[in-house]
Amino acid sequence: LMNGDLMKVYLDGRVTGGRAGVVDSGERNLAITAEHDNMKLLSVVLGSKSTLTASGQTMTYGSFLETIQLLDLGFGGYSTVQLFYEDQVFDQIDVINGDSDLSIGVKESVITVLPQDVTYDDLTIRYASGAIVAQAPVQKDDLISVIQVWHEDLCLAQTQVYALHDVGSEELVIIEE
Repeated sequence: LMNGDLMKVYLDGRVTGGRAGVVDSGERNLAITAEHDNMKLLSVVLGSKSTLTASGQTMTYGSFLETIQLLDLGFGGYSTVQLFYEDQVFDQIDVINGDSDLSIGVKESVITVLPQDVTYDDLTIRYASGAIVAQAPVQKDDLISVIQVWHEDLCLAQTQVYALHDVGSEELVIIEE
């Protein structure tokens, strides 16, 4: 293959940038960024070998081939999933001595990457510090807790949970007979 033809073999429209290098031993390194279907990946291949065909006419660059395989695996086997949306109500909790319950939620979107065969139902959402206890008065935007999203034994995401409104103190009424 001529040099221009060789470039077409390794051309990948998902790649947004990168840097290639060769070390003294002849091993090739390649670091690239890529984007496809709203997912961004970073690939780094170190110590790859280049080979010549039996005729000695064609050179294959392992770092490029390995990078294409990594991109195919990453983009083909995983997808980005939005777990929470900005200002989403996450839960409603009791407030000790409060005049109402408290709606709690997240302030910003939370997005993670999941294997294609994992669904939202496969995830476990839990408070990082166990049970939540709030005591009146509570102000809007007070930090209430931290929630984590788990798949099996791997924490995929963590975000803070805030009070979405004020909760005043319950007025005590003393009834005298």
